[in-house]
Amino acid sequence: MTTVLTDELILCAAPPGDRDIDAAGFASIWLAADVYARGQRLLGRSARVLVAAGDAPRPRSSRDGSPRDGVEEGGRAAATLRRAGIGIDGVLTFQGEGPGVLPLRRQRGRQLGDKPMPVRLTVFAGRDALTARSLIEAVAEIPDLGPITDTRIVAPPALTDLSGRSFDPSTGRAIFLNDLLDRVPAEALRFYLALMSEPHDARELSLADLARTHNLFLVRDLGTSLGAIANLDPVAGTALPQDRAEDDLIVDFRARLHAALDGRSFSLAALAGVVLGLNGQMKQARLYGTPERIPRLAGLFQLFARPVMPATADAVAGFLGLGTGWGEAWTRVGGEIPSCSARFVRGAAPGFDTVDEADLVALESGSAAA
Repeated sequence: MTTVLTDELILCAAPPGDRDIDAAGFASIWLAADVYARGQRLLGRSARVLVAAGDAPRPRSSRDGSPRDGVEEGGRAAATLRRAGIGIDGVLTFQGEGPGVLPLRRQRGRQLGDKPMPVRLTVFAGRDALTARSLIEAVAEIPDLGPITDTRIVAPPALTDLSGRSFDPSTGRAIFLNDLLDRVPAEALRFYLALMSEPHDARELSLADLARTHNLFLVRDLGTSLGAIANLDPVAGTALPQDRAEDDLIVDFRARLHAALDGRSFSLAALAGVVLGLNGQMKQARLYGTPERIPRLAGLFQLFARPVMPATADAVAGFLGLGTGWGEAWTRVGGEIPSCSARFVRGAAPGFDTVDEADLVALESGSAAA
């Protein structure tokens, strides 16, 4: 058992042990927790995600039985979470004399004189308030964790109905995550489910809409904008004339990002809306004949998209030649908007494959008929 040194401890309900994870549960628990944790790190806060013991990953062991870095399969649901890009730092276990933390990633060892850090506790358990409360009670019993200064239960609204009826995995009337990941890139699915997770009323899941969102947003709009950067003169954008309206809009996007990531007003859809808005600004720059403005917008896009689409953000940052942590200080405290040009572009622009809409529609029709 290891004490987790962190500013914020993020707890998730255990994945199901008997079947795969459905899209609704994924969006309201594990995706929400993952995006929230990545967002806190973007804002400079230490945050670790624990999943309650269940069908969860287990640490690998070496031949002599000692722990080593990495994660074993740990069951179907755990493998599905990894496939969907979910990062888990440890497992909240209930073995032995009481609850404890089994780490899955290397953590800084306890140093002589270390004092337990005050911990803010945030719990994601979907709409299951009973499970959320039981997780809070379990954490309170972990030795040496540090004083819990604030406890929050974040319960994103139910994702959607399916063809006019509620998700019900017990009857098969649901879309299961592995079926989707066979047909849709994980990042496209993460973005769409985030976008669909508001308002508070349930919204109908449309896999045709998922395909169109991906094909228009990533393949056509973002792909075309990044291609335009590759065709720019290397010095384009190094000394842009001030555009007060665009600067004000960027500052507003930053404020909306902070509001979306705040524990009291956390919203997957609001965060996805910021990403969608920046993509729209790049499209406008193309259409209005100011492509030299796209590199800075693309840099900000990858920065704000990082919690929802980390792999896409890495690909865009690598293409733009951005250093580690580019723009993060501005994201946290404001000030002068960071600059970016085509000068450091590396290689070809990242590409995105289209999704087969008909294949997804057939999947939805089969589930709705169950």
